[in-house]
Amino acid sequence: SFAFRTEIVRRGDLNADGRDDYIVDFRGAVCADRLYMFNGTGGWDLEIFVSQGPTRLVPVFAGRVRGYDLSKGPGPRTMTFDLHGGFCGKAGVEECLKTRKITGRRFEFRDR
Repeated sequence: SFAFRTEIVRRGDLNADGRDDYIVDFRGAVCADRLYMFNGTGGWDLEIFVSQGPTRLVPVFAGRVRGYDLSKGPGPRTMTFDLHGGFCGKAGVEECLKTRKITGRRFEFRDR
């Protein structure tokens, strides 16, 4: 069975368009039957959806992270992602930080 903490979804204006955007942080998700379905040694699943117009949300990021930090406004927010070291050409345990400005454009990190 699945269990989710209430803080699994964060809401706020990430792309500075005046509408709510969403961060789905699976760090708070647990599946008793498949313990590492959302979390593992490489981090946990994270998804970001931004608004495009009054009724449309588009996915701009889906990936596994070890952590993240969100800048304060005004304007589009910048997120700093803590990733598996492989995304920086390093060993898995080594620090790998990457930043992205949150807009309506999709992005991903590639393991080297």
